[in-house]
Amino acid sequence: MKYLIGVFTIFIFSCSEKNTIPQDVLKPEIMQKVTWDMLQADELATQNKNADSTISLINESFRLYEQVFAVHKTTRDQYYKSYRYYQQHPSLYKSMMDGVRKIGEQKKKATTITSPK
Repeated sequence: MKYLIGVFTIFIFSCSEKNTIPQDVLKPEIMQKVTWDMLQADELATQNKNADSTISLINESFRLYEQVFAVHKTTRDQYYKSYRYYQQHPSLYKSMMDGVRKIGEQKKKATTITSPK
């Protein structure tokens, strides 16, 4: 009986650890903001490339990514390590990406409300 209780206790703790995000992984709220800004950086890099054909899209993207990392006080390595972690945990990834979508919806709504007619 004690063996069964021990196994059950280990099972409970192992299940709860899966929902705990490691300390070296960006928390969902931060990941959402950084990911949103990364998407915006991609868009801006594409616009810059379209405006000036001498610009390298890859170099422009990397330049803007570094600005995003600086603004959010993180590093490229920490962001991509965190991103891989979320990809390996589908429910966390979905939740994080839903948060990114919500940021976009909020930005769109704020722009729509404040845009002159």
